Amino acid sequence: HVASMDSVGATVFYSWLRNFTHVLLRDDYRGTALYPERSQYLFNSINNNRMEFILGVFTGSDSSWCDKKQTQVVETCNDILKISLAESIKELEKLIGSDVDNWEWQHAHSTKYGHFPFRDTNILKHLFNRRISSGGGTQTVNVGDFRYSISDGYEQVIGAAYRMIIDLGNLSDMQYILSTGQSANV
Repeated sequence: HVASMDSVGATVFYSWLRNFTHVLLRDDYRGTALYPERSQYLFNSINNNRMEFILGVFTGSDSSWCDKKQTQVVETCNDILKISLAESIKELEKLIGSDVDNWEWQHAHSTKYGHFPFRDTNILKHLFNRRISSGGGTQTVNVGDFRYSISDGYEQVIGAAYRMIIDLGNLSDMQYILSTGQSANV
């Protein structure tokens, strides 16, 4: 899995994964007081091993999460899948537009380099803050974990600062890069 900047699939996947998790668990978020036994499991599942949890939901070992506790109807995981995919499409249309060919990961996923202390100074922040499109994802070699917000889309919050490629057959042909902003310098 690469999640390259020009990948439409990465954009749809990460949007769907976020929305699926949200749709799947939103009644449990509300109901931790009503369902305290799920509270700790929910916290651990989301923060520590989301992909394993989602896989468990689809393979049947955790499929009981698909049923919404506030409804009389018993929802299936396919119902949650359809709802979350529809929400992802709406999200991406708002964020990028309705042209699916333009849903490249670089249009949804970016890295922000905020200069300390000027990143929050209204008069100066447009001069000192930098935002660049980026590739990568949580489970990729090009690590680019992110958080989502309606205003910023998928903003990268974790990434490798130092990257190096070493050709063991020709050590003089090494390549490396150090990301900007690591020392608060723009």
